[in-house]
Amino acid sequence: MFFGRSKIIYITKNTIVAAAVSGGSSPQIKKRFDAAWTSETLAQVLEQSLKNIGVGGKIRLLLGEDITYVMEFPVPDELEGAQRRSAVFEQFYRQIPEELDDLDWDYQDMVAEDGRRMALAFAPIMSVYCAVSDVFYALGCDVSTIEPEQMARLRHNDPIIGIALKQDIEGRDEEVLSLGLHSPSSNPQPDSKQQSTAVVDKQDAQQNKKPAIRKEYALILFATIIFAGVSIVGLQVSRSRLSKTPPSVDQALVAHATPAIPTPTPEVLSDYAVQVLNGSGVEGGTEHVVEELLAQGFSQADTGNADNYDYAQMIVRIKQATVSTQLQAALERALEAYDFRLDMDQKNIIDYDVVIITSPKKYEKE
Repeated sequence: MFFGRSKIIYITKNTIVAAAVSGGSSPQIKKRFDAAWTSETLAQVLEQSLKNIGVGGKIRLLLGEDITYVMEFPVPDELEGAQRRSAVFEQFYRQIPEELDDLDWDYQDMVAEDGRRMALAFAPIMSVYCAVSDVFYALGCDVSTIEPEQMARLRHNDPIIGIALKQDIEGRDEEVLSLGLHSPSSNPQPDSKQQSTAVVDKQDAQQNKKPAIRKEYALILFATIIFAGVSIVGLQVSRSRLSKTPPSVDQALVAHATPAIPTPTPEVLSDYAVQVLNGSGVEGGTEHVVEELLAQGFSQADTGNADNYDYAQMIVRIKQATVSTQLQAALERALEAYDFRLDMDQKNIIDYDVVIITSPKKYEKE
């Protein structure tokens, strides 16, 4: 098992990616695990993901753009500290249908192309944020920072590498964009709002979280919990250029609270269509992989050549519409001798249920 300098958990609306990333100025993903999730399987998938990259150590949590709000606002230059944070919050709060406490959102000063000083504000969709935080607390995980995908992409095209490169985890409020886990509690009700008080320094915010607001919040939750079954009408939020497609809050809440019924998958492995592509450039480079697949119960595997021979690692690509626990387990058994990267074809564009691309490098597990 590889232990990298950074352990990353990257969560989108439907997928969790766990990655171990090497250190240095040019970090590389050394271990990667992709899996689909629903509200029912979140805890199980997160626990398995963490096991795949090694238990222990600090974790950096990356949230996909489909489960976050990221907006950019102009703020008067003369406003500083608490006043500046309050001004950012007032604009941010009016445009998102969430109840936010001080530690549920953050902002960072940015410089626009025209030289203006702007504020980039970020908050997760609270239903997902609370659920994920509760799981991390239950697993005893140490999460050092939470960042949106959009911010990580400013450092690197691959957001996983981007958050691994993040240096600004602690500091003054306007200089750092980073959240911690949400305090263990019931999920907030999305159609009631609450004023956020400005906090200048993140470390002060952690120590001076407003108890009065928390008590009031708890009373509101207690009084309204009986209405938890009421459906919420989502609001379309206008985002800045860093967040071109805002999340639909209604869809996000429904996706979290009531997982969609998955597309029926084949009951036996022989029903899956599998293709193995030779990415090694060596004659017969697919034979061993095909043999292992047949030994696990797959009926056949078509073979061919990959588009190039420069793959740094074996790739296993699974069509999202047909993924199942049985399929993933069988592939892991068949390929246990290899260090491979699992990719989920969320758009279902590949012709096969599974496409495996071999690598010119032998990357077998030790």
